Amino acid sequence: MIRELQAAWKPDTADVKKIQIMKDLVEKSAAVPLDVIDKFRLQTHINHLATFRSKDRVLQARAHLKSMFAEAVEQDFLVKDPSRNVTPPLNLRTKDRTVLTWDQLRLVLANLFAKDRVLLTLEMTDALRPSELFALPGRHSMAARLPSPKPSTKAGYVPGAKPRRASATCTFRRD
Repeated sequence: MIRELQAAWKPDTADVKKIQIMKDLVEKSAAVPLDVIDKFRLQTHINHLATFRSKDRVLQARAHLKSMFAEAVEQDFLVKDPSRNVTPPLNLRTKDRTVLTWDQLRLVLANLFAKDRVLLTLEMTDALRPSELFALPGRHSMAARLPSPKPSTKAGYVPGAKPRRASATCTFRRD
């Protein structure tokens, strides 16, 4: 009897995680029998993921890989866990922590249309999340022209949540 375990993810998080697991782990090795998979093959795959995926995504893929093989051993599909010694790659991509200076920010705002400048200023002063910014009405606004944000599972951002209303007392000033 095959036992299927379900993670305790929220529905939106589960959708994203399942897609990531399918793309990063299952699609690449679906045709390979379990008894042929060894540590070298798994380490090579994780190292390959590190060349084009973010650090967090690679570490999550490694954790999912270890969990899947631990479960395969527990259910007696494998005698030994080939993923037990898979290490994080050394060439993980670093996060881009670029921050604009005040002059660069003023230059960006100066080059926007008035409507877009108001929208961006509103987003910066009220600390709107991407879902809230893109929920603002307006077909011709900057939000409508930009690609929609990718779903995120970071704490505090809930895809599909109702946006907060902007404060009516918010004022804008031009420097």
